[in-house]
Amino acid sequence: MSDEKKDRDFSQTVDKLGRTAWGLGTRLFGPKIVRPPEGAQEPLSRETEIAIDAAGATIGRWLHAAGRAIEAHPMDPGAAVGEARQRLNEVPEPAEGETPLTAGARDLGGGLMKLAEGVLDVVAPRRAHATGEESPAAPDPDEGGGPTDQSG
Repeated sequence: MSDEKKDRDFSQTVDKLGRTAWGLGTRLFGPKIVRPPEGAQEPLSRETEIAIDAAGATIGRWLHAAGRAIEAHPMDPGAAVGEARQRLNEVPEPAEGETPLTAGARDLGGGLMKLAEGVLDVVAPRRAHATGEESPAAPDPDEGGGPTDQSG
């Protein structure tokens, strides 16, 4: 077999693998997120499609459960784990052109955003909360009572 023939066969194999992977991404995340591949698509068996859909839906449910639980209890990991266990069978609501995996990933992102807000409120509290109340200001070191107060 000539080197040119080997290169052509290798190139065709890589192209076929790329189209298959792209199609897998479309099937897992939906055509709104990963547009279908251009050109001829590699056919998948019905059993393979069912297995891919089931795996994506299962992971989507797990991500959804984790995200919603973290969002409900951003500063209480124990309560979040308990709630996530109770939510494992909830099916996330995908938007059109998306899949349960995509919806679950979005829910996890929302939960992580709520967690980040909670951590930031502890590390660097906001001055004005949503209720309009002022949070206590940090002590002014020049007025005494702060960490550098030497009056003891």
